[in-house]
Amino acid sequence: MKKNKTMKKIERQKIKDVNDLLLWHNNPRLIEEFGEERSMNVIESCQEEIMTRLRDEGNIGDLIKSILSNGWLGYDPILVATIENGTKYVVLEGNRRVTALKTITNRAKDGLLTNQEDIEFDEEDIDAQIKKEGIEVFNAGDFASFPEDREKLVKKILNIRHIISQNPWPLHRKAFQVFKDYMEMLAAKDSSVQNTNPKSFYLDNTLVTILSHNMGEKEREIRNYLYIHRLRTQLDDALNDLGAEFPKNKTSYIEEFLSKPDLRRRYGFDPENGTISSGEYTERFCKVFFEYPGNEPPVQAAASGPASLRDYAFIVKKDPTDNEEFINMIEERQMIPSLVKSRVVHRLGEFALEDGLEDILSSIEKIKLGDFKPEYFDSDRTREVVDTILNRFSFVKKAYDDWKEDN
Repeated sequence: MKKNKTMKKIERQKIKDVNDLLLWHNNPRLIEEFGEERSMNVIESCQEEIMTRLRDEGNIGDLIKSILSNGWLGYDPILVATIENGTKYVVLEGNRRVTALKTITNRAKDGLLTNQEDIEFDEEDIDAQIKKEGIEVFNAGDFASFPEDREKLVKKILNIRHIISQNPWPLHRKAFQVFKDYMEMLAAKDSSVQNTNPKSFYLDNTLVTILSHNMGEKEREIRNYLYIHRLRTQLDDALNDLGAEFPKNKTSYIEEFLSKPDLRRRYGFDPENGTISSGEYTERFCKVFFEYPGNEPPVQAAASGPASLRDYAFIVKKDPTDNEEFINMIEERQMIPSLVKSRVVHRLGEFALEDGLEDILSSIEKIKLGDFKPEYFDSDRTREVVDTILNRFSFVKKAYDDWKEDN
């Protein structure tokens, strides 16, 4: 009920000219680094650029086909704010849908109509529907003068829509948006913090709690997003020195790394500032995980395949040797993790057998076998146990005889 009361503060209205809706150049779907935002006075000159980016990244073709197949249903209202003295509207949420509608109406104007049997409407039908019925939007008010509570509400809507919804941003963008909001809060609390400088980051659990409530996320997820972005920027700096850059599609490496306590300890991960604790560890991390001139990393996937981070984490946790023989096969010799894992599993199996035999020997020594008498076998259970032991150990005897024959 409380959420519904809040939503009523944002009025609904109908927009009948799609050209009055301007795509947002600072759309969090497109902004993923500090310094990429642009001032509102250049928004109109950016429209073609934004449409091109959204078409390339947002599966707009599928959305257009859906609209042409079903008509414009408008069941998922668009969130806007007024600009230019209320004559235009910047689209805060719904840029993909508006891009699809703009593309459709542009085609209608140019006479470029879709002609497919499985599509019920064409571009002129949708254009006429919009002009007649309008596009329903939620208007959050004047973009230049949001009150604090309205700004928080807009951020909450955007976060719910894209960080925890079924159509989320990519991981590196999620992490950046959470990090950006957190750093604004941290800088407001601590004047020594530069909100656009990741190196100013440190963890404040009180702010994590507040951000968790604002975003509807668990606190551990907020921390995880903060760590992902901070660590990504640290690794990007290191890779730049090596002649490369952090591949954003490998952000899942960091997420998987953070989920492995043994790896965090091995690389000296510091939860206070979200970084690997030394240059030596950072260099090792880059060598194991990332390609750069002269380096072919042994880990090439987060959780699947023969060269996965997950297998590497298993080896770091399970290496049975004192000198880290198996870990070094990956970190120094850059062997494929799955091959090293199979060797570790084999070695652990050998140790398990040795430990088991030691336990058996210890138990047997507690029994005075020399005092065994024939009448002890009158017990059905005793005979059953002895038969099972002799049968099982016949395999051990055969393997041992084979070894003696070969050695």
